[in-house]
Amino acid sequence: MVSLRLPIANPHLCGGSILSDSYILTAAHCVDTFSPNDLSVVAGIHNKSDQNGVIRQVDHIFVHPNWSSPENLHDIAILRLSQPLELADNSLLTRTCLPHVHWLTIIEHYPSSGTRLAAIGWGNRNNSILDNSPDNLHQVQVFSIDNNDPNCIESLHDPEIQFCAGLQQGGKGDSGGPIFQWLNNRWEQ
Repeated sequence: MVSLRLPIANPHLCGGSILSDSYILTAAHCVDTFSPNDLSVVAGIHNKSDQNGVIRQVDHIFVHPNWSSPENLHDIAILRLSQPLELADNSLLTRTCLPHVHWLTIIEHYPSSGTRLAAIGWGNRNNSILDNSPDNLHQVQVFSIDNNDPNCIESLHDPEIQFCAGLQQGGKGDSGGPIFQWLNNRWEQ
């Protein structure tokens, strides 16, 4: 888990996940209005005020070419860091675990309805301004909800690439961060 920040005032903007020593996964809506020079990444922290975090500048922003703001379709971006992170197993500086899924297979029911999930982030639990967001990383347990559930139908634009989870909503600042499912004896994003 990383914190995306604006270098000048250094506030937490969004979360992200470490894909490799040089690449970070986040949400397109977190970065689509910024240039690489506008962003920095802080890794290796649990408390966002920790001065010992590993700071890296962003070298390039890759926003999904089909990103659509009003519908939040393809809300995904990858950041390339200007300098690699030194990753370590069993630490705050490790890459996220991705599922072993054949991506050409339709995964319409992944995760299956009722699956226990965990979302983490530094988002404001009151969903107000970011300045009041907690210093410590928080985790909330949510469950996946059937895409045909009345609570989900209005929020999903494409059930083949989106799924519904809740009912507890993340706060401002949680965007771009991971949601995990326990699979194969590990948490997978």
